[in-house]
Amino acid sequence: MSLITTRSRGIVRSARGAHGGYELARGAGEISLLQVVEVLEGRTSLLECTAAPASCPRPRSGECRTLPV
Repeated sequence: MSLITTRSRGIVRSARGAHGGYELARGAGEISLLQVVEVLEGRTSLLECTAAPASCPRPRSGECRTLPV
């Protein structure tokens, strides 16, 4: 896990000094597993339109079988 990447995405924060280190930037209940996986692995959706339905060229036309999934 890249601490720089997780820090820039708001997953962990760092503190310098003798008692410094890394800790969660938010409560554990406020960080989803999906957020952690996407920080580590990148976007998880296979198609752009599933991540951003507004970008779909066939909105609500009934032609898309992926969007409902």
